[in-house]
Amino acid sequence: MRPPSAAAAGQWCGGEDSTPAQRIAGCTFILNLKNAKPRARVAAYFVRGSVYAEQHDTASAIADFTAVLGLDADYGPAYCSRGDAYAQTGDDERAIADFTACIAHDPEAGAYLGRGVIYLRKEQLDLAIADFSEVIRHRPSENVGYTNRGEAYRRKGAVALAIADFDRAVVLDPKDSLAWFDRGIAYSDKGNPDQAIADYSEAIRLKPDDAWYFNNRGNSYIDNTGCQAAGVQPVTVTQARLVE
Repeated sequence: MRPPSAAAAGQWCGGEDSTPAQRIAGCTFILNLKNAKPRARVAAYFVRGSVYAEQHDTASAIADFTAVLGLDADYGPAYCSRGDAYAQTGDDERAIADFTACIAHDPEAGAYLGRGVIYLRKEQLDLAIADFSEVIRHRPSENVGYTNRGEAYRRKGAVALAIADFDRAVVLDPKDSLAWFDRGIAYSDKGNPDQAIADYSEAIRLKPDDAWYFNNRGNSYIDNTGCQAAGVQPVTVTQARLVE
């Protein structure tokens, strides 16, 4: 059976202009039809699962994506979508297994990003770097692969490589406050509080309601004035780009 593409599936169950409740109802109607064709059932389960995922009903989403794969084990998007749902529940091992299966069927950036984020969370840094490098290969004009790989390099202690990735990230999206913030952390790790302050300041300009941006800039001011030698112990918070 040739599965519908994710784009084609989006035309099922009422269309994109319908409300979530209408789409769920439309998909359920199709699934209750005794004469529904297998492709229609695959599409209906996939679309309904996607709507459940958007509504943060991960249990229902996982059930529907599992139903898709029961009908068509080669439908790669269902592995990716179920992997995302498992990741949201904290079931990292099942998420990794699904992202790996998605890559085997349809090697695209979302699966590498999702799996890389979990590897980063588990501090499996070499595996994370490999996956984020694949994200960059697939999406060289987007900054998400660079921000995440930069964070993995930073945690690994490869600060120069981290800064190089963050440099590229802020060029690709200069309005991304977190990219500036992450580069500020890397400069702080490098012992360059002046540059860290400059980056934190840009992050604050872009997103003035984030308290941690101010926290880290304050710590860099402490580093810059030598107050740490007097017994001041600042707490610097790190954040990684954990997005799809």
